[in-house]
Amino acid sequence: MTRVVGVGRHRWRVTALLVLLTMLAGCQVSPYYASMERLGVSRGEVLAERVDAARDAQRHSQKALSSALSRLELALSASPSTFSREREALTEALETSRDAQRELAWRLEEADEAADAVFSQWREELGAYHDARYRELSEQQLARSRARYAELRDGLGASRDQ
Repeated sequence: MTRVVGVGRHRWRVTALLVLLTMLAGCQVSPYYASMERLGVSRGEVLAERVDAARDAQRHSQKALSSALSRLELALSASPSTFSREREALTEALETSRDAQRELAWRLEEADEAADAVFSQWREELGAYHDARYRELSEQQLARSRARYAELRDGLGASRDQ
C-alpha cells in the first residue's frame, strides 16, 4: 500500500514538472524583463550589464589563454626531470582556459538574449509613433544600434574563436 501512495506521489510530481516545463517552454523572455522593469531596471540596463559581464569574461578568457600558452612554452622547454610537473601545470592551465571559454560563451548568449529583447521592444514601439518622420528616424536609429551591437558582439566573440 505504501508503494502505491509513493508511486502516485511520484506521478503527481512528474505531471507537475511536465506542466511547469510546458508553461516555461511557451513563455518567451518577456516575463523576466517585465519583472525587471517593475523593479525599475530597463531592458537596456540589463543589456549593458550583460555586455559588461561578457567583456569581463572575454578579458578573463584572454588571460587564461595567454597563461596556457606560457605554460606550453615552459613544458616544451622543460628538462626531462621537470617535464611531468610542467605537463601537469599545462593541463591545469588548459582546463582553466576551457572554463573561461565556456563562461564567455554563456555570457555572450545572455547578452544576445538581452539585445534581442531590447530590439524587439524597440521594433514594437515603432508602431506607436503617429508621426511618420519620427518613426523613420527611430527605425534608422534602431538599424544603427543593431549594427553597432553586431560589431561589439563580433569583437567580444573574437577571443572565443581563437
